[in-house]
This record gives sequence, C-alpha cells and structure tokens, in this order.
Amino acid sequence: MKVLHGQIHQSKVDLLDAVSPQEGAHVLVLVLEGELERAAARSARVVAGSPAAPAPVQEQAESQSPRTVADLMTAELVTVNPRLPVTEAMHLMAAQGVTSLLVEPGAAGDWGIMTMRDVLGRIVRANRAAELVAAGEMASRPLITVSPDTDIQACSALMLDRKIRRVVVAENGRPLGIVSDTDIFRAVEQHGWGGPQ
Repeated sequence: MKVLHGQIHQSKVDLLDAVSPQEGAHVLVLVLEGELERAAARSARVVAGSPAAPAPVQEQAESQSPRTVADLMTAELVTVNPRLPVTEAMHLMAAQGVTSLLVEPGAAGDWGIMTMRDVLGRIVRANRAAELVAAGEMASRPLITVSPDTDIQACSALMLDRKIRRVVVAENGRPLGIVSDTDIFRAVEQHGWGGPQ
C-alpha cells in the first residue's frame, strides 16, 4: 500500500510533495495499487471537518444533467494485445490508474475485458502464475455492451442484473468508451435524480 499526498481534480490525482492539513483544499488519500479511479470518485466528498455540501439543486437545467451513457462514458480506453502477459497488463492498469482494460480481438475476433476482480478470481484464487497467463486468456467475453444513446437507468439496470461494475459503450462492434458504477453514482450525486421525466 502507498500513501499519496495529492489533490484531486476531476478524475485525476495530482501528486504533491507535502500537504498542510490547514490548507483545506488538499486531501490525504490512501490508495491501494490500481485504485486511482476510486480515489477520483472521492473528489466530490467534503474535506473532513468542513460543513456538509448542499444537496444537488433540482432546478438545474435538464441539458446539464447527463441522461445517456455517452454523456458519462470515459472515452480514453486502455487496450492491450491478447498475448500480453497478465503481469504486464496489471502494471499497465496500475500505471494508468484504471481498474479494467480492454483486450483486443484475438483469434475469436471479439473484444474482451480484464478487471481487477478477474485477477483476484482467475489468478489469485486459482493459484496461477500471472506471468504465465495471457491477457486474452483472462478476458471476459463476450463484452457486455450498450449503445451510446442508452439511458442511464437502463444501463444501471443492466449492470445490476448482470452483476457487473462497468459496461462498454460500443457502436457497430467497436468500443467507444466505458461507463462504471462510479460514473453513474457521481452523476446522480452531482445532478440528482428526478425519476421519470
């Protein structure tokens, strides 16, 4: 485990040399390897000791509130060759601060996804040597995908029904982005959820 002093901006953590607790604009984040996505999700939290943030204002313009997965998706996808050893894929995930990556089509011709949970289940629990396993062997296939115009409620239902934490946004079989449960939670926390419109 590493202790990082930093400042969170949107979905990025800027590392600092020292943090003065009196400054208030900085936070101390305990980050496990590969957990920067979760740390970034904490950016909306209030610094300890300060008053609670006000609830989202429901009168916000509807155009500001995300309604489809295209409004929320992360378009900067991290992809790997299916022959890449899992150890190298894990290092890439940690370096990029992501908890999943897409595995390019192999002989089967379809995309896959490799997550931290896959490593726990298919490497650690299975007691396998990660350096001897290829990312393509680890990847979950077929990808569970939604189109860019899928509304957030339908995407949430799919994720809950399939017991997954993220879904790939794709068009014509080509991945365009990824939406996680953290992305949806953050959108609801920031913009509210008014139910049926």
